Parts: sequence; structure tokens; C-alpha cells
Amino acid sequence: RECPLKRALRYQNGWIPKGAGKRDLAAILWSAVGDGLAAYNLARSGQTIDVVPPPVIARTTAERLLGDLEANGQHVEEWDQSQKAAIPRRAEKAVEQYISSDPIPPEWPVLMVEQSLRSGVAIPDLVVDDGRGPTPVDYKTKLNLKKEYEDREIARWRYSWQMFHYSWELQGPARLIGSDNTVGADNPAGKSATLSGGTDGYIGPRTFSPYHYYICLLVLEPRFRVELIPFEIHPSLMQVWEAGARQTWKDIEEEDEGRRVPAMAAKHADEFGDCEYSRACFTHHLDPERMAQDY
Repeated sequence: RECPLKRALRYQNGWIPKGAGKRDLAAILWSAVGDGLAAYNLARSGQTIDVVPPPVIARTTAERLLGDLEANGQHVEEWDQSQKAAIPRRAEKAVEQYISSDPIPPEWPVLMVEQSLRSGVAIPDLVVDDGRGPTPVDYKTKLNLKKEYEDREIARWRYSWQMFHYSWELQGPARLIGSDNTVGADNPAGKSATLSGGTDGYIGPRTFSPYHYYICLLVLEPRFRVELIPFEIHPSLMQVWEAGARQTWKDIEEEDEGRRVPAMAAKHADEFGDCEYSRACFTHHLDPERMAQDY
């Protein structure tokens, strides 16, 4: 889970760092590539035929998000300017190369593309039917990824909270989607469940498969490569996840309603360096007047 205090500072209180660094630029690249891939998958599913090619959509998204940085008053340091300038073409090229080497089998129907699941808080990049029922796919875009670090990344994705959540909602045993199409309806394991039509993107009865998902890894440089990586979740492990998730959701609800003080995470850095809110916490001690220097 994202640091509760960081979440509160950014999304509830509106504090945005004045400086945009590699973390922000990477997020723009990911978002731009994601928009292009979504357009491609929608066309692949037959749901839409966009007159704008998916690679162009990726480039346009990158240009728009970079413009938003300037509009928000976020500056990019001189040493990151070359990375910033390269993002639109990198995003466009990534989608071009993905389309020419799409690893998702054409016989797998596309059920959903960036659509909210029944809970309203989970939005998979893609849901396909791989022959075992509705299955989430999440795209991970890396500018570069040395082989010696790839196993570490795969290990992190193996226990991804996000992917556990998607699988829990989509693959049952219909804990959120019951046989009467109601959220939270009781539906014992092994029985079929029906998803209603419309935004679900799937119609008809289906006995839910064991929990599983895919990570689609795109590495852009120095040579483009894409790989579809499967993961399985043991049902007992999913039960452990669900128990913790329900407590986390309760905590978030209480934080949003002001009944609980957001906690500070135990980890304050990632692969990009210190958390962008570390100065707010450790230098400015959450003092609004002092925070205004950097946010």
C-alpha cells in the first residue's frame, strides 16, 4: 500500500512538489505508453476504431502531461531535460514496437480495457480470457532493465497487492459478484457466477478459475523486448491477503472521513531515490508555512 501520509498530503491536501524529477518523468512515460496500449487493445477487441493511431495517442498523452507539469509550476532540473525531451518519441516508439510483437495470443478475447471493476477502486490495464476465465494483465514499462535485476522485479510482482486485488474480484469464488449479479452475494466455491452485460465486458455463466494473472513487461532500451509473465496465487495465500485487505480498506475509509490519522510508512525511498515528500516530513515537519518552500 502507498504511504498513507503521502496519500493524504497529495490527494487530500493538494501538496504537489515544485520540482519534477526522474520519478515524475518515468510516470509520464508509463502513462503515455499505457494510453497507447489501451487504444490498441480497444481496437483489437472491436469495441472502438479510433482514427488516431495508438502510437500517436501515446505521443500526444506524453506531450499533454509534460505540459501539465509546466502548468502546475513544476520545474525539471537541467540534468533531466534530455530525458524530458525524449519522452514523447519514446512513448510513440514503444507502442509501435509493442504492436508489431504483441505477446498476447490473438485467440484470447479482450474482455475489458482500463475499466473499473465492481468495487470501483480497481482498474486493470487489461482483462482477457486465457481459457481459464477473466484474467487481469498489467503492463510494466521499463526504460531499461538489466537482466541481473529482472529476477528482483519479477519477485516483487509475484506478491503484488494490486494484482491480488484484481484476481480476487475477477476470479472469485465470486466474492464480489454472485449468481444473482449483486455485489457481495454469497456464492460458494465451485459454483458458476454470472457477470451482467455492459461495462463488465463479459456476458454469460462461468465457473471461476483459480487465481492467476499476467505481467506484460516492456523494456524499451537498448533493444526493445516484451514478455508476458504468468503468475499463480494459492487460494490459501489469497485468504491471507483478503483478511489484510479488508483491514486496510477500513483504515483508508477512516482516514478519508477524518476518523484516523494517516500513518507514516516505514520505507521512505524507492528505486528513484528519496520519497518526494521526505522533505515535507523530515525537514519541514509537516509545517504548512515551511512546506510552501518546496510544495
